[in-house]
Amino acid sequence: MSKKARVFDIQEMMQNIRQTLENNKAAALQQEKPADETAESKKDESKENDDENDLIGPPIPLSLSPDSRTKTSDTSEEEKRNDSEDDEDEESSDDESPNKIPCTHEVIMTHGTKAVTAIAADPSGARLASGSVDYDVCFWDFAGMDSSMRSFRTLQPCENHPIKCLQYSTTGDMILVVSGAAQAKVLDRDGFEKCETVKGDQYLIDMSRTKGHTASLNSGSWHPFSKEQYLTCSQDSTCRIWVLNSPRCHKSLIRCRAQNGVKTIPTTCTYSRDGTVIACGCIDGSIQMWDQRKNFVTPWYCDCMWMHRWINSNVGSAKEFCDSFGFTWCTHTAH
Repeated sequence: MSKKARVFDIQEMMQNIRQTLENNKAAALQQEKPADETAESKKDESKENDDENDLIGPPIPLSLSPDSRTKTSDTSEEEKRNDSEDDEDEESSDDESPNKIPCTHEVIMTHGTKAVTAIAADPSGARLASGSVDYDVCFWDFAGMDSSMRSFRTLQPCENHPIKCLQYSTTGDMILVVSGAAQAKVLDRDGFEKCETVKGDQYLIDMSRTKGHTASLNSGSWHPFSKEQYLTCSQDSTCRIWVLNSPRCHKSLIRCRAQNGVKTIPTTCTYSRDGTVIACGCIDGSIQMWDQRKNFVTPWYCDCMWMHRWINSNVGSAKEFCDSFGFTWCTHTAH
């Protein structure tokens, strides 16, 4: 007779193995728990006994314990930090004066690739003019400007001469353009030429006999009330008053001279707020003023506080001079 092969149920065998393993693990955990508890209890008892043996006499006060000291030091450091932060906040609040111009928003308008040397806004604040050493004058209209922030007109009114000064008239319908040339120009609101001053004779020594400037201009200014009168100063050591309707000859001539009587070059010029005083800042550091109601022979005020101030350097020395200034609204002081 042939023997039958034995049949094994593999799934049943695997279940039996898993069950036995789980039972063994549970029994081992139950045996380990009481042993750990007894060991921990013994350690705690030994620590308590050691502490009791170490303490001799009355216990240490809480205020003198090391834990309390660390806590008090931490609190004192936090208080110092809070005090310093409060002081900084007070200083920053003092620095932030309400009279300062707010700088929360700004817009960048690109004139060109070179430095901008002159800028002017009309009295209404609707338009802006900018001049640069690249000979260009750009006109910006804020009302008609889009997101590209581009100027609506760019021109070269003085050919190949850098722009030094721009100023709108009191009515805002004309703009005075002063460049490195010897002739100033007056443009209308849209940039079209209205008039141009005449150029003087370079071969005449007496400046009163010439009808215009003989050297490059430095600055210019409109009269605060008369919309047809403006002022220019030049490297020829003179300031000239012009009338818009007669640009072929100056109205008045002012000679700028130092204390020793030698000619000095005016670097900037302006009118007072009421238009009665003309002020010039010269290259020798002096500020000279003339009253329009009198003859322009000698200035009635000459401040030479910077006359003998020198800047010493390794190369040499150079005098300080006034670059630009203006009168305050009280018409008694200039800055």
